[in-house]
Amino acid sequence: MPGMVNVGMAELAVSQGDLLCCRGLGSCVAVALWDTQARLCGLAHVMLPDSSAAPKAASGGLGRYADLAVPALVGGMRKQGARLERLRARLVGGANMFLFVGRSPAAGPSVGERNLKAVECALAGLGIPVQARDIGGSWGRSLEFNPLDGSLLVRTTQHGQLRL
Repeated sequence: MPGMVNVGMAELAVSQGDLLCCRGLGSCVAVALWDTQARLCGLAHVMLPDSSAAPKAASGGLGRYADLAVPALVGGMRKQGARLERLRARLVGGANMFLFVGRSPAAGPSVGERNLKAVECALAGLGIPVQARDIGGSWGRSLEFNPLDGSLLVRTTQHGQLRL
């Protein structure tokens, strides 16, 4: 029976045996990577899209920003035997959790939308295809990622569960 590793905000983890879990994803995006041959999975809990405007003292964990989290996650997986060309991604989260009355479309994309775009750009830059998504909406999600078979279970209170 595998153990369970919770990947909190701004964190990332790699596993060959334990389930990787994210709880309470809202506008954050979970980046789930799997190498089918090595049976190795990685998970990053991305909070914000871009580290360039962040002061160095406030940078936080490697998983905080999409532009840092994706390469760090890939690097951690490669150290444990993953091959870049075998990695496949699934994305969960990126919700618009804060609906403001009177918010105009001119206000630009929400934090969730910006997170998703930044994650997708980082993955594309590394040549990693996205196989599945459960993104957007206005509800939170939690997930469990199993490295033994690559299954990813997404749970919500409003919309039940989905296997990606």
